[in-house]
Amino acid sequence: MLLKRTSFLRAVLPGATLSLPLLFLFVFPLALRADDRPALTLPEVLARYRLAAAPAAGYVPATTQRSAGTTDYGELHGTWVSVYKSPGMTWGETKIGLVDEVSGSDGKVSWQRDTNGNVRLESLEEQKDDRTSDAIYSGAFAQTAGFRGKVSLRPQTERKTGCYILDVVPEGGKQVTLFLDRKTFQIVKEQRLADDQVVTTTFRDFRDFAGRQHAAVTRVSVGDSKYDRIVKLSSVEDHLNLPDALFAPPAAADNYQWTTPGATSASLPFDYSDKSIALYAAINGRPTFMVLDSGSYGIAISQMAAQDMKLPRQGLTESRGYGGTVTASLIKMDTFELVGGIVFSNLSATSLPLFEQDSYRAAVPTVGLLGYDLLSRFVVRINYQTQMVTLIDPKAFQPSANDGAPLPLDLNGNTPNVLASFDGLPPARFLVDTGGSGSTIILFGPYVEGNHVDKKYPQGMYSVGGGIGGLFLERHVRAHTFAIAGTTLRDVPVHLSMDTKGAGAGRLLAGALGTDFLSRFTVTFDYPHSRVFFAPTAETQKPFDTRTFGIMVLQGVDYRSHKPRMVIGANPKAPDKDVKKLYGATLLQIDGQDALALGLGEVRRRLSPDDGKDTHDLLIADDKSRQSHVTVGMYDPLPPSAAK
Repeated sequence: MLLKRTSFLRAVLPGATLSLPLLFLFVFPLALRADDRPALTLPEVLARYRLAAAPAAGYVPATTQRSAGTTDYGELHGTWVSVYKSPGMTWGETKIGLVDEVSGSDGKVSWQRDTNGNVRLESLEEQKDDRTSDAIYSGAFAQTAGFRGKVSLRPQTERKTGCYILDVVPEGGKQVTLFLDRKTFQIVKEQRLADDQVVTTTFRDFRDFAGRQHAAVTRVSVGDSKYDRIVKLSSVEDHLNLPDALFAPPAAADNYQWTTPGATSASLPFDYSDKSIALYAAINGRPTFMVLDSGSYGIAISQMAAQDMKLPRQGLTESRGYGGTVTASLIKMDTFELVGGIVFSNLSATSLPLFEQDSYRAAVPTVGLLGYDLLSRFVVRINYQTQMVTLIDPKAFQPSANDGAPLPLDLNGNTPNVLASFDGLPPARFLVDTGGSGSTIILFGPYVEGNHVDKKYPQGMYSVGGGIGGLFLERHVRAHTFAIAGTTLRDVPVHLSMDTKGAGAGRLLAGALGTDFLSRFTVTFDYPHSRVFFAPTAETQKPFDTRTFGIMVLQGVDYRSHKPRMVIGANPKAPDKDVKKLYGATLLQIDGQDALALGLGEVRRRLSPDDGKDTHDLLIADDKSRQSHVTVGMYDPLPPSAAK
């Protein structure tokens, strides 16, 4: 699943040379009155801004600068520092609670290092964001000559405040809306778009720091005050002696070891009963299962499991996924082990309401998600046919033709995306999501609307799913083609997201590739070299089998006897009338065999096309414990003809 956490790395500081990011930009329509017309023209507004931003008399332009201050996020309090050296070298660090994040640029390469010591280059989106912030807070946008980009003045001022409103689009950057105070002409507010979220940053208490005006207090908000971030500037120093080595990408932390001394690789079996990669793990020595989820920004543990393991928790942060946003906490683990492979020490993670509401759906009792922290350190090969994950030291990895075609990999918010083409449309970026269990391809709402996919495929089957942020609605269709890494697949089942919030409403990506798609390949992630390999297998070109019995079996507990039971969920649109009668019933037997004895994973396998049977005899009990036999038959809600 796609799971992102708020980054603490960047908060915008007008006048400072390092902007702190993950704030994305857009032009926002505002409720304005016709009589709020600006009294000045665009050249006049820009001239007033240049005058307001001008340094004090006698100011000597600095080639180096260090800014520092404090930051508050909910109940957490911390510090930040940013450093600049001309031309274009930056370094910044934020320490708040368990978090210690660093970012920088040597003038050519921009990079980030997270709390767990993982290092990566900035994504394409983050680079665009940096270009935008540089253009705004260096004042380049206000120069009459030399600025590469577009600046326009809104025909009305902001209601109530009278602020002048500028829309700025730097070349190679993104859109941002600036609000200039009508008296001081300082930037007092800006608005950007972080994927589907509006991010508003306000600036106040302008003071003289080292001969220039800076906002002493900055507030970054996504609309919910409990997630607001307060950044305070306390000092600015110029003309420092800063070595170039400070700005170079650092080495990743040496905080893991192979279980077998001297090893450079390890192969680990995984359970695929739930259409997700469940790996045997141990947290602080306690055995458990974790899902390998490339869509997760790091390690995420369910709140119930974190409490049960007595993992120290601290503060609140925002995590976003399908369905919307949830509140999470930061936690600390002394050790994290993938049994038979590697052991990490001293890791930070996130605790959130993960699996609590749907643990009864899982055949394997997983407690969390493992993503970027593993994938960033190793070459990770996933062989779905043998159900093995192989970890390889990047220095020892020698790709061969058997690994398939490599694709350039971009990491946005620690999650991987690649270029692929849906239905012959121009290539677009898709999340590679090993945690997207049970899905083939998901197309996000803005991509569906922008390319009229919903009108091209008006038929299909609706479904409601549960994501980390709540319920989400999709429509399932069968599309003509999907092409990736030189391979074209046909008659492909696709989920069209109907979300208005959360990951399914995201604008940065076209969609996501889930496990039903990825399992047709052997997939090798090579984050250290910014690439991923897709090797076709015997499964790649097999027709997609979308047949179903129209039911889903869940694990539950009888509220009267408190004994385990298997509960049946039924699709009311299934053509078999008997299927509709099964909703909420208890499954006792399947083809004469005890359902509980078989286990949830085996029951689900039998009720799938993998079993090879078109009908099954079910012994069920209704809510009054009355037993009856029902025969269920398989049908296809998305026949191949649906793509014609």
